[in-house]
Amino acid sequence: MADLSQLIENIHTLLCSEARPKQDALVAIAKEYAEAVEQVNARLKRCETMLHGGHRAEALRQCGLEPRLLVQASLLDFHGREQWAEYLRAYGLPTPPEILVDIAAELDDAYLQEEPLTDLMRLHRLYGLARVSLGHRISVMRRIAVLDRDPVWDTDLRSFEAVRHGQLRDELSNAVQKEDFNALSRLETELLDKNWRAKPPAEIVQKARQESARLRRGQARTEIAKVADALRAAHGDFDSESGYQLRKRWFELQQIAELDARSPLLEIVEPALMWLGAEESAQRAQEEHARNLAALEQALDNGADRPTIERLYHQAAGGGAELGEALQQRVAEQVRRIDQAADRKRKLTIAGVVAVALVLAVVTGTAIVLFQRAQDLSASVAAMRSLVDDGKLLEARKYQETLAKDAPHIIADLTMQKILSDLNAAYAKDEDRLNARRNAIEAAEKLGIAEGVWETFEGGLAEAQKAAKLSVTSSETSEVESIVRKIKEKRQKLQAEVDKKLLVELEPFATRVAKLQKNNLEEIDELAALGQKLRGREHASQNLVTRIDTLLEQLRTGRLTEITGREEARQLQQITDAVGAVDAYKSRLEAYVKRFPGTKRSDDFARTLKQDAEAWKGLAVVDDLVRRIKSRSLPSLTSMEAITLHQDLERIQAEQKGHPALPALTDILDYLDAVGQRVDSSGTRLEASLHERFNAKTVSGLLMLHADKTRYYIKEPPEITNVGYSFHYYKGFDLASTGYTSVKAAEIQNLKLGEKYDWEAPQSRFARQVFDSLDTLKPENWEDSFAVLLSNLYKDRTMEPIVKLELMKLLLQVARTGSVPLKLALAKHAEQIDNARIDPVVNWINPQDSEGRAARTKAEDVLRRMEDPAKARDMVKEYAPKIQLALPVDRYRWVAWLNLERTGKTWSCDTKSPLAASESGELHVMEPASGSKPGAMVKIGRVQAGKVVLLEPGTAFVEGRPVYLAKVK
Repeated sequence: MADLSQLIENIHTLLCSEARPKQDALVAIAKEYAEAVEQVNARLKRCETMLHGGHRAEALRQCGLEPRLLVQASLLDFHGREQWAEYLRAYGLPTPPEILVDIAAELDDAYLQEEPLTDLMRLHRLYGLARVSLGHRISVMRRIAVLDRDPVWDTDLRSFEAVRHGQLRDELSNAVQKEDFNALSRLETELLDKNWRAKPPAEIVQKARQESARLRRGQARTEIAKVADALRAAHGDFDSESGYQLRKRWFELQQIAELDARSPLLEIVEPALMWLGAEESAQRAQEEHARNLAALEQALDNGADRPTIERLYHQAAGGGAELGEALQQRVAEQVRRIDQAADRKRKLTIAGVVAVALVLAVVTGTAIVLFQRAQDLSASVAAMRSLVDDGKLLEARKYQETLAKDAPHIIADLTMQKILSDLNAAYAKDEDRLNARRNAIEAAEKLGIAEGVWETFEGGLAEAQKAAKLSVTSSETSEVESIVRKIKEKRQKLQAEVDKKLLVELEPFATRVAKLQKNNLEEIDELAALGQKLRGREHASQNLVTRIDTLLEQLRTGRLTEITGREEARQLQQITDAVGAVDAYKSRLEAYVKRFPGTKRSDDFARTLKQDAEAWKGLAVVDDLVRRIKSRSLPSLTSMEAITLHQDLERIQAEQKGHPALPALTDILDYLDAVGQRVDSSGTRLEASLHERFNAKTVSGLLMLHADKTRYYIKEPPEITNVGYSFHYYKGFDLASTGYTSVKAAEIQNLKLGEKYDWEAPQSRFARQVFDSLDTLKPENWEDSFAVLLSNLYKDRTMEPIVKLELMKLLLQVARTGSVPLKLALAKHAEQIDNARIDPVVNWINPQDSEGRAARTKAEDVLRRMEDPAKARDMVKEYAPKIQLALPVDRYRWVAWLNLERTGKTWSCDTKSPLAASESGELHVMEPASGSKPGAMVKIGRVQAGKVVLLEPGTAFVEGRPVYLAKVK
């Protein structure tokens, strides 16, 4: 990717440079860019083929491999690519190939389509693994098929649905047999679903409808009888609040129960229903009266005119309603003040007119007539001015018409003419408002009342609002308010019908949600789908929508809780399944901590992993090593195998200090050490030293004549002379100094081979046995070979005792070094020889040597007290099997883990498989080393006949700790 970015940067540099590029460099860059485009296009085509072949997931996977395809395509399709092509043409070079941006865009769209599929695909896989019912799996597959247009989904759905049809038939029969309404309702909803690819058989659908309706009717009849009794009780207790709720439920159930007109239940509830109707009417009247009183008081507060106060007063006092003395006094006082103000104004006007009239009367002598005319004119002018100023134009126009008919002289007055001019101007100005208001009122009445459907209500209210803004007088405002009230009443009526129908379905839905088993994921999904349908009901009241939303949120929470619970149970089971395998167990604990962070259990697991994991590994490592040793036949171990095992054991001892099983491994450590010493670091075998010692001149190839308890070591066989057998014998270990003597035949004690004597020295004869034995020496016969050699040496009565002890010492040293059982069995023999303190250089070869004779006597004494080494063979036979039996394999067998149940009070040991009834022993956990305190196994309970009994929880009880079973001897 860095190379591609650099390539684009180089191209930009060329495009921005004014200097002529070097031809070779330009050709190289053009070639590199063209090859990069071809490579990207090739990848795009491969992805397109997979995409069009219905393998979108694989196409997107290939697209996302590094270097990421869409990123490469975006880099290559850089701003200025057209200039680059022109640049190349200008220098006579071919233009680069076009980038297949259409395919890139299609892949980008595929990413957008794939995102919503991710959760659904995960849910689809989860349902498959959990073997969720076919109905729920089909529901998820349908949602996937909508988003993923791969035809394989349609094929799979039809296959699944065909199997589901058979299941539905069986489930329907079972639900009918058990009279299970919830199941029938669920099956009916599923069968009536419009999303079937292969429609269910009609007879199943019909049966589901009929049986569901039958049970629904039966349940409604049972419940409506209880509601009738409850209504009668509410009537008796005058409990109107409960009565309203029961009445609502009665009407809902009445439609479902299909009661006969002669049903006695109708007679039971009729008095209660009539009482509730009366109560409701009284309550509405009270509310209306309260509103009228509030309007009257508001008018008084605002200083309204007398007509308004009188209208509101009559509305509030209608039907003989009580107004209260204080309010009546307040109304009377307000009316009195209005009348006084009007009277004062009238008197002032009249006084002025009278004064003028009197003056004129004095002048003209017609005072009385003028006074009367002035009085009428002044009053009329004042009245007309008041109407015009108050905007009461219609009333002013009618008053004008009356004056024109009854008092034309007043109309002709200049002052009146000015007022009438103002009236005409105001009337002309108000005509547009009145026309607009009239049009708005007509539109409001048409849309909101005459037509009065959901689609026109808002338009009607909007027109009424427009008319309200154009209204000036209280009567105009009252007219608009009346229209708005009628529109709202009609909409409320339609609203009540919609809500009533919705409630018929909502109440059973709410009941099912309330009774829902939280672990029933199938029913949760079914109810969620049903709730979404109810929520989508057009024109439903907001309070019902809110109620449905609350129920849906409850279902979502329940579903999430259940899925989370199932996921947690699955992960806990995986932890249980990993018991006995340290790495897998750690991995499962870590997975839980990552999946459920912040919970107490997760925190405990994290702490356990941090503090205890090395201790578990130690137990496992020791057990693995012990199993390795126990799986081998110890007597057949080669030296190299023993050395390897010994090194492993020493390393574990150093790493796992305080491990409870290590003390029991001391014997096997010694055993392995001994077997390992049979070969040194250079590869020389331990028994090789015997070859050298037994090849010595004083041992191998030596002749001996034994006569009268005296041993003569000779170079050549004796000669027969007239005095007997004559020979030369050695006097020293150098075999150089010799003596000469003769013995009679009767004195010779050598063995005979037929008629001839065997002149071979016993140690030479024994040396051949040793060589033969060493030639066939193997790990499995090491102990037996040396035991046989030592026993044969011990039994030889012809050999020089000093030589015998010396050779025995040699054999013991090698045999015991390479074998613990021989070391133990022959310890006394070695001790006896060492304690004899026989001089190793005493001249035993010279029969006349006095020191040799003394040493010989001591050697004979030692040999007399010594036991036959052959008995060591018995210990050897017992030793290796005994060690292997004593090996502490599964001394602490990992059988479970400590789990604190959700209540936070009960501890349990979760086992991978149930403990056998024959199992008994103690349960332990490993407490890790802390500071100077070594790690230790702590008892937390016991197993009796396969049953776990835990002790009182203590500090050793930490969730997630492995539990080990220790067999008690």
